[in-house]
Amino acid sequence: MGCTDRIYFYQIKTGLTDAVQTDVGRLNSIPITIEIMDFQFMVSSMGSVVGEKITSLIEYAINRFLPVSIVCASGGVRMQEGSDANG
Repeated sequence: MGCTDRIYFYQIKTGLTDAVQTDVGRLNSIPITIEIMDFQFMVSSMGSVVGEKITSLIEYAINRFLPVSIVCASGGVRMQEGSDANG
């Protein structure tokens, strides 16, 4: 199964267009931005589209002085790449 086929399969399976969903809302009347990764979408694989969505949300929040909440779920090694401050 090619990459395009896999993406289409997970779009049908989850009803989502990609692994990350972003939105702006309110939490206890406080405006916030939120990004949520769905683990069921290719184990939340992060390609360039997902990275761009996260970057766009953070830039949006910075320009409007809004807090950013990111709920991250991944089964990949990339989650641990930056966790070791000592290299």
